[in-house]
Amino acid sequence: MITSAVKGLTEGTTDLVKKAFDGSIAGGNFVGSAGIADYHDFASVVPMDVQEKVAGVVAGLKDGSIKTGVTL
Repeated sequence: MITSAVKGLTEGTTDLVKKAFDGSIAGGNFVGSAGIADYHDFASVVPMDVQEKVAGVVAGLKDGSIKTGVTL
């Protein structure tokens, strides 16, 4: 395993609490932030070409050029 997905629970919770306080919260699903885990101490052993490929996948997911088939 090179990395893994992480949920931005702090950001999502903060956003929902702010919306609750200002009265703008709507019912339904809330899609918050997500990302990938850092390499931490293993960055030096993960080849740069692999790190670049992972970064490219993350960028593609963010900009929509990689389709997941999931509709939010």
